[in-house]
Amino acid sequence: VWRPYKSFSATTTSFVSTEKLSETMKNNFIQVYSLMKKDNLELLKDSIIRLS
Repeated sequence: VWRPYKSFSATTTSFVSTEKLSETMKNNFIQVYSLMKKDNLELLKDSIIRLS
């Protein structure tokens, strides 16, 4: 199973805080990132339900 959570969020934090990024890009990235996190939670929930 591919689990990039920790390293990915660390990279994301430094990436998002980079001042070179425009606000629009930042906002889009944050939106996409939170969607991805939401999907991960859904997947996690599904697999937990399947295991129980």
